[in-house]
Amino acid sequence: MRLFIVFSDERITGKQRCLPYDCQILTVRQKEPGRPAAVNDLKGVPGAFPAVSMKKVFAAVLAIFITCSGCLKKTNDAAAKNESYKTYYESAASGNSFLSSSDYYSVTATMAELPDGKYTYYIFIDDPQIALYSITAIAVENGVEYSDTNKMMPSSGIFDTKYSMIPNQVNKDAGYVKGIVLSGETDQPEVDLRLLIEWKDKTGKDTYREFLQVKPVLPQESQENEGEEYTEEENEEESEE
Repeated sequence: MRLFIVFSDERITGKQRCLPYDCQILTVRQKEPGRPAAVNDLKGVPGAFPAVSMKKVFAAVLAIFITCSGCLKKTNDAAAKNESYKTYYESAASGNSFLSSSDYYSVTATMAELPDGKYTYYIFIDDPQIALYSITAIAVENGVEYSDTNKMMPSSGIFDTKYSMIPNQVNKDAGYVKGIVLSGETDQPEVDLRLLIEWKDKTGKDTYREFLQVKPVLPQESQENEGEEYTEEENEEESEE
């Protein structure tokens, strides 16, 4: 869209001044000396407007500036979040030592098969034993490097709100939740998930993080495993008798 603004306080001679914002010079001649260019004089010129006051011009420029500034801020925020996601991703994927559980919270994982043959996995982070503030979590499938993946991994606290977990306290409006769920989709019935879970203390000054590795299983597999364990224990008792 082009903006045409003509400043006319004298007889127009074809050397009008335009607002330097994607505008073009208009040649509009007055029909009578001393009369400003009227709307009729601008007929046939697409997007042209009659002379306006400087206050209106500055107001328009200010509105454009504010709009552009808002767009720039959103762009910068998105870039910062993407960079943060990359940093957390690479840390989780390149970790050398992983825990199977934590002393500060509970982590469980399950999987469900979808009608199209794909699988959805769920990671539950809950049951806090201490106060965990401003939690950030990410799960990376099979330790795939950031440069080798073409999908977004599940995360919390990077692109959305950072929640906190406090024992026996739930107040979502205040940011205190019972638990956090990460979910993703895969083509394979088995997947190893590398987790990075980070949180702060109440003061917000100290940051802690843990690396965990979990493997979600289908409900049927879980029941079969429990049945096998029970059978083994039962057989041992029968052997003793």
